[in-house]
Amino acid sequence: MLGKIFADLYKAYGDQQWWSNYTPFEAMLAALLAQQTHLSYSKAALEQLKHHQALHPKTINKTTATQLAIWLNVANTPNIISAELVVKKAKQVKHYSQWYIKQGGFKELKKLDILTLRNTLLNINDSGIDKETADLILLYAFERPVFIIDEDTRRIFYRLGLINGDEPHDELRHLMTLFLDEDVELFNEFHALLAHHAIEHCREEPHCKNCPLDALCPE
Repeated sequence: MLGKIFADLYKAYGDQQWWSNYTPFEAMLAALLAQQTHLSYSKAALEQLKHHQALHPKTINKTTATQLAIWLNVANTPNIISAELVVKKAKQVKHYSQWYIKQGGFKELKKLDILTLRNTLLNINDSGIDKETADLILLYAFERPVFIIDEDTRRIFYRLGLINGDEPHDELRHLMTLFLDEDVELFNEFHALLAHHAIEHCREEPHCKNCPLDALCPE
């Protein structure tokens, strides 16, 4: 079933190349900025940091949280993120960058096994990293085979009758890996395709006309 879902989505939307042009640190920031917001905000906020030459952990570490918040208050994404959340994001990015430098950066962190690295990410003080964000960092920055569980994935798989929808995050993540090869490129592309499908068709209010998964969907 999962293989059929992937094949049908890939046929409909093609290769997504999600975050393929990001450095590992940029992918980490993208994951942090997407948490509790939208991908459109994450992308626009990264562009702002890039414009101000602040896409390096040392630069972020030297920049005040107030200045970061000004840069992250993206004018061309109105109503997507509140001012309060922008301030929170600025502090989160700064805390993460400080921690990243102290750990020795990507070179040292990539030496950790997947479980240790995941637990380390989840236990960073003041970062507010949740399981979904940690998994995004593992997959897109460290290229570890982690299947991403987010609201889009839950909604799509629930409507397809694959899950109940209320399974614990880790239980559902491990369930997916039982039916798929643990492959970084596959998990990367599958997550991106599900995100695309959630925008095109499987929204909170579904748009089922011409849905590429219509034949599989009991609804």
